[in-house]
Amino acid sequence: AIRIMSSSSTTIPSLADLCDDHISSPQRLSVVEPSGLFSTYGKLPRFHGQIETVRCFESNPMVRTVLSTPGQNRVLVVDGGGSKRVAILG
Repeated sequence: AIRIMSSSSTTIPSLADLCDDHISSPQRLSVVEPSGLFSTYGKLPRFHGQIETVRCFESNPMVRTVLSTPGQNRVLVVDGGGSKRVAILG
């Protein structure tokens, strides 16, 4: 996870700056392409943190398991396999 703090508040770095800072890092920087695939369900319009992905097709027990643990500033991405037949969240 990447945190950049300033004296007044948390500063969110630009995507270009993050890529430049981590181009030679042993930990690869993953960039998610939103393009209408993601929706905002929380109160925060922007956030950052370590991404944890749960892959589940038309079943949510793995999502419930992850959500029952402390978040520790992680960002949960749920990959439902593209199915629109059932709700994974909510």
